[in-house]
Amino acid sequence: MTLSAEELYRRGVDHGNAGRNAAARRSLAAALRRTDDPDLRARIAGTLSYVAGRTGDPSGAERLCRDALAVDGVSPATAAILHGQLGLLAVGRGELETAVVWLDKAIAGIGDDPVHRNSMYLNRSVAHMQSGRFRQARADLERAAADFALVGNEQDVAMARHNLGYVALLEGDLVAALEDMSAARAVMQAGSAVNTAIGDLDRAEVLRDAGLTTEAEQTLERVARTFGAHRMRQARGEAEFNLARSLLAHDPARAATVAAAAARRFRSLHSRSWAARSIGLRMRAELAGGQFRRSGAPVAGPARVPSPDEVAEAAAELDRLGFALDAAGLRMTLALWQARHGADPGPPQPVPRRAPVQLQLLAHEVRATRAAAAGRNGEARRHAGRGLDALGQWQRSFGSLDLQTSLSMHGQGLILEGVGAAVRSGRPDLVFDWSERARHLSQQVVPLRPPPDPELAEDLAELRALRAEDPAGDWLAEPRAAALRDRARHRQWTTTGAAGLDERVGLEELRAALDPDTAFAAYVFGGDTLTALVATDTGTRLFGIGAWRDVAGTLAGLRADLDVSASVRSGPMAPIVAGALAARLAELAEVLTDGLLEAIGERRLVLTTPGVLAGVPWPMLPGLRGRPFTLATSATR
Repeated sequence: MTLSAEELYRRGVDHGNAGRNAAARRSLAAALRRTDDPDLRARIAGTLSYVAGRTGDPSGAERLCRDALAVDGVSPATAAILHGQLGLLAVGRGELETAVVWLDKAIAGIGDDPVHRNSMYLNRSVAHMQSGRFRQARADLERAAADFALVGNEQDVAMARHNLGYVALLEGDLVAALEDMSAARAVMQAGSAVNTAIGDLDRAEVLRDAGLTTEAEQTLERVARTFGAHRMRQARGEAEFNLARSLLAHDPARAATVAAAAARRFRSLHSRSWAARSIGLRMRAELAGGQFRRSGAPVAGPARVPSPDEVAEAAAELDRLGFALDAAGLRMTLALWQARHGADPGPPQPVPRRAPVQLQLLAHEVRATRAAAAGRNGEARRHAGRGLDALGQWQRSFGSLDLQTSLSMHGQGLILEGVGAAVRSGRPDLVFDWSERARHLSQQVVPLRPPPDPELAEDLAELRALRAEDPAGDWLAEPRAAALRDRARHRQWTTTGAAGLDERVGLEELRAALDPDTAFAAYVFGGDTLTALVATDTGTRLFGIGAWRDVAGTLAGLRADLDVSASVRSGPMAPIVAGALAARLAELAEVLTDGLLEAIGERRLVLTTPGVLAGVPWPMLPGLRGRPFTLATSATR
């Protein structure tokens, strides 16, 4: 049966909406050959423009729309559709105000036509949310969802629900974001690989902001491959941009490489705004060296560092394009680099209104680092403390212990600044207070546990079974395992409330609780030094363990010595291996524990340690063998 031009056009629209770009082009090209109707040809051109924009030809896409609008015989409704397509193209370029103008015109022109008005509302909501107008974005998404429901388009209803989750993400409500995105994901997955990838792109941002960077980056790499396979160059660039944003926290060298690649891709697409954002992100990565991972290992930044003039020019371009938050983040990162490297950072940078929590924390870290560099340690502690209070307030909106723990990564720089300033003060009470701040950050909200959930228990049991089948492999890569993990996380995040706050204990409160036979010791990591505090019922004392690089050097071969010792238990090499391990443990004890144990005598010991010492086998160290001791999460606990 020969299809009419109208039928072929409808088929092309369906293919395009599902991300089947090549099939859409074929149907639309066939439709053009079968009609001379200028109005239908204009609609076909609008859909071809949509496909061209998705697959990396925004200039050609805009030309198709403008040429179609110039033809006589185009109805007002079709003109409105083309105006809407020009608005979508402007969103893709990052020209958000231009996009809103086109989409306002399209919505006014289309009238009461939910079939075409729905996507206009959806696209305008994206322009609003990227401009920080979250109330207007939410209103447009609710209108779009209502229109999609009227025409029975389940996939697009799910997309609107998903985008409501993205607005919640931008507002900092990670639980609501995950809830909306998870509800939409099951429907979107049934549509096409492209729709699934679009949803996963935004969902990866939730995971990143929740501190789950590894999972976020694996998702973004998969999404980028999917977009690449469908020749969706703009979307692939956006996935790369978000991958670089995640890498910025722990691998700035790779973040700079990925952001530079995204910038080149956007330039080739004439997407000026996205290119500018990628360049700003690349510069932030280039300025990010000198930080520390949670393991204590220093973060190596790229070899090249942009000049203040380059940063100023890039930030000014971002401001001109309407990305004030990106510009502020770039300027603050430069100020942080300057404070760390003894350069004059200039006047303090203002924090934009509606700045997300992460940007607020960066501003506090800049102030704390500047004060510490000037020798004002009390001021440094105050700024770091205010930043951690802001992070704690955000954490308190979530009861989930898993989410609180992962969110604590955002306070790492503030903790290091505060601990360093406390150690430099030489005051045991301040060192103890900051030691507890560091350990208590992920534990301060007391969870309000939900009632038993039989379905969650079944999901976890199935997950354990899947892991048992492949304990050494990448068992979470299996689709069923990934789906179960996501569902379990969603339940855990959304059903656990906050029952209250668990207040930290003070040093005097701790000492009053110690009996004469018990001592408390806390190791405190300050970025480049390791310090220990010992408290008993009779007094408190600080011990300077030394520079972290020296301690790290002693720890470097420990894991290998332990592994070899466990595997070589007999034969002629056994005494040599045992001797090497004993020498390593003795050296470690000399650095970490000998001075402390001499001070506490024969007392029992309560010990707290930072993450950088997580691999130390404390019961094997000379002086701790046979001694009653507890390795505690914190003094408060």
